[in-house]
Amino acid sequence: MDFFAGKAAEKQINGVGETINTMVNDASEAVTNWWEGLMGKVQKPLAGILEQYEIPVGIFPKNHVKYVLKPSDSSKPEAGGVLEVYFTGGMEIKLSDGTVLKYAKKVVTRISAKEMAGIVGMKLKGITGYSEISAVSVDTAKDNIHLQTRVRKTKPLHLFKSARQGVEVLDVS
Repeated sequence: MDFFAGKAAEKQINGVGETINTMVNDASEAVTNWWEGLMGKVQKPLAGILEQYEIPVGIFPKNHVKYVLKPSDSSKPEAGGVLEVYFTGGMEIKLSDGTVLKYAKKVVTRISAKEMAGIVGMKLKGITGYSEISAVSVDTAKDNIHLQTRVRKTKPLHLFKSARQGVEVLDVS
């Protein structure tokens, strides 16, 4: 009987040992990730990413919470990728010509040189309400930016040269 009790106790002790080992490894991995994040590369500001792709920095409000750039499968950095920009809530900016752009809490787009396509979460205020912006392209030769909604709206590029503070809005529809 003592033999079986000893084996059962040994199994329990081994199980506790494995649990402790797993917890220590998990904690160690978490501390390592935190330290590497702290000491690792500092993320380039969103304005730097936009400038890299020749997109004016004023296309997004400057009070974003964070962004994530997922590079494309191509080895060329200019090939772009998927850009996700996060805000604390819905945002709105008003340009000097009266144009109003509205942003959802999360805006997702494919970004490449001088264009953003497949945009989700960005709208342009028109006469009859807001229209989804599906693409943005920059025409530096004519100093214009094109906002593609149901129709293409062309605006002077200088309106988007500097980032503005967004105003938080409740409804982004």
